Amino acid sequence: MKQTKEQAKTSAARIERLTRDISEIHKLVDEGCAEISATAQMALKWLETPEGCQRLDVVAEALKMIRHSALFTGDCSRSKAISAGSTYRNLAQRRLREAEKAADEARVAQALRESAA
Repeated sequence: MKQTKEQAKTSAARIERLTRDISEIHKLVDEGCAEISATAQMALKWLETPEGCQRLDVVAEALKMIRHSALFTGDCSRSKAISAGSTYRNLAQRRLREAEKAADEARVAQALRESAA
């Protein structure tokens, strides 16, 4: 079956948009991974110092930054991929977020019970 000129233009436009979307996703992931790697490297260097093992709060903050960067990178790339037509859904990530939400709600409920007592 031959394509009409209009179908060929539409196909070319879709390919161009998909190429742009892939490039944008690549950029987001590349930048996110670089940030995560740099933060991890700084935390490891910190642990090599005499003070590093005594001040684990610095390492904890670095781990929080790594987690935030990973979630942000995932959210951004996932959003872009979905807008480009991806139907993939990370069920493990969804379960993790649901568990975090339930834990947050349980902490709030516990705090309310304790304040009422």
